[in-house]
Amino acid sequence: MTGAIACVLRFDDRNAKDDCLRMASSMDRYGPKRRQVWSDGTVSVAKLLSCTLPEDFFEKQPVCLRAGKWCGVAAARLDDRAGVIAGLGLDTKAAARLSDSDLLLLALEKWEEEAPARIPGQYGFIVWNAEQQRLLCGRDALGRAPLYFYRSERFIAVASMPAGLLALPDVPQTLSETWIAHRLMAAAPTGSCFEFIDELEPGHFLIAEKGNINCRKWWCMPERGSVQPDSATALKAQGRELFFSAVKSCLRSTKPIAAQLSSGCDSGAVAAAAAVLLSEQGRSVDAYTAAPHEDFRAKSASRLWDESEKAAILAARHGNMRHHVIRIGRQNPFSYMDRSAQALQQPHRAPANNVWLTELDNAARRNRSEVMLTGGIGNLTISYSGVARLSEMLNSLAVPSWLREAFLLWRRQKMSWKAIAYHSFAPHTPRGAWEIVARVLGNANKAKKSVIAPEFFQDMLRSNRLSQRALLPRMQPSIFGNDRRLAGFGRLSLGLDRYADYAETGIEHRDPTEDQRLVEFTLGLSEEWFLRNGKTKFFLRLIGEDLLPEHCFDPDTPRGGQSANWYEGLTDSRASLREELEILARHPHVGRYVDLESLKGLVEDWPGDRWESKEIIQLYKQSLMRGVATARFIRQMIPSNY
Repeated sequence: MTGAIACVLRFDDRNAKDDCLRMASSMDRYGPKRRQVWSDGTVSVAKLLSCTLPEDFFEKQPVCLRAGKWCGVAAARLDDRAGVIAGLGLDTKAAARLSDSDLLLLALEKWEEEAPARIPGQYGFIVWNAEQQRLLCGRDALGRAPLYFYRSERFIAVASMPAGLLALPDVPQTLSETWIAHRLMAAAPTGSCFEFIDELEPGHFLIAEKGNINCRKWWCMPERGSVQPDSATALKAQGRELFFSAVKSCLRSTKPIAAQLSSGCDSGAVAAAAAVLLSEQGRSVDAYTAAPHEDFRAKSASRLWDESEKAAILAARHGNMRHHVIRIGRQNPFSYMDRSAQALQQPHRAPANNVWLTELDNAARRNRSEVMLTGGIGNLTISYSGVARLSEMLNSLAVPSWLREAFLLWRRQKMSWKAIAYHSFAPHTPRGAWEIVARVLGNANKAKKSVIAPEFFQDMLRSNRLSQRALLPRMQPSIFGNDRRLAGFGRLSLGLDRYADYAETGIEHRDPTEDQRLVEFTLGLSEEWFLRNGKTKFFLRLIGEDLLPEHCFDPDTPRGGQSANWYEGLTDSRASLREELEILARHPHVGRYVDLESLKGLVEDWPGDRWESKEIIQLYKQSLMRGVATARFIRQMIPSNY
């Protein structure tokens, strides 16, 4: 991210500058380095700069062209900066003093609405064309930069974060009951959590012209099978070049580069590639692994609860990788909630994970880093398993091929026949029978409705405001792997998370596995390039097997367990949690939404030593903490004199 942007366009002839200044002031944490505002009567735009790219220091926004008749602001980090410079026909020396955001605006001035399709990257932009009396706003293809808007008969306001809009007295602070219900039911709500604030969807334009406001899609995901490699060798070369290019794009910083490093594939591949590329520049990478404190003893071997030893194996391969193990003590997870909610402007969806993520960022900040590399969506791109190939084979009646692949999965990956049956037959189950099948397979989530108030749940049912995702114990998987991954992308909130991370810790998270070029390439590959001869993650094996230790592909290695000792801090805060629930119960609105009695019951019926069971993790790590986080956010957003 390179800061935040804002705009006010009034339809009632009032001056827009004061409103825009108010919006910009409320978003200082997302762009603390510099604030610039441009105004022309009823329209005003603002840019707040964060300076996380070397070229950001040269930024000259807002950019005004065509004798002041065209003005724009943008917050951008380009995936292919060199390609954009070449496409614009700019001199490379002169372009070196242009920020990514400035380049994006020059492209928009030249190519107008065709520009985003030519520019892969992370960005949001606002452009005012005075000659056409037209406001054009846009968001990158994957939504890696957030953009929200409010519209009324008198004006439209656009901002990178809801905080900018909520600074305007005419914008109601009303929470969205639909959003709250989906969050309490762990159904991955989309859009804004405020009733009257809309989120511009990824890959969309927002256009305000002659009093009309509409949103239009400009980007579509590639169709499955649209990428057809000639051979595995050709795919290895092309895929590896794309992956390394994506990592290289994330290394632009004047400060030391940091990287998350677990025992798994995605962060490991990213950190290893970064080390290779940085070694060519004589630079190093600081790799950070979260682990429980040294006195912690797991009660179950079902997961690799301390990933530091496995992570150290990869770090030892690179002389320029400094490995930092950050030991997480008995932190109170609730002490992190309010800071994170203020930065996100919504309750954190995984409060337990927020503890170790924040501690890694804080450690990186102490070592002067401003950028943290991650591999957050690698399982949708580079390390996608390809198991949907089983259902695709059955769909095309390729039974002999299915039998062979299923047998090899069982033999080489040690996948259970229950899992093989699920991936093969669940997508073909008649929709009406799906809920029964899900329960038979043990996927029913008994705690799913435990934190939503029963009457509120019934109200939402009667008004038909609950999605299928909220109502079903588990969504039925699609037959086709491409569709499954598209659904995964639809549940992400990449931009919002990035901005909140920076506002909270001063660290910008960059994920090469969400590079638009890499995403489009991997989505275009057919399933055979991800599951082949009983080996899952075949694409990653091709492009990165030399980057990763053997344990990353060994089916006998337990999966890493995040925040292993999460329950210690929760247990230490049990007494204060009781007090918190009593305070929440006195609030006139919290009890309408959150089932506080169920939360109190969980606090009284403490699990003892059963913390590592799936049921307890679901009830306490997810339901209890999600319920308390949501309740606290409601209390903050709806003031009361109780």
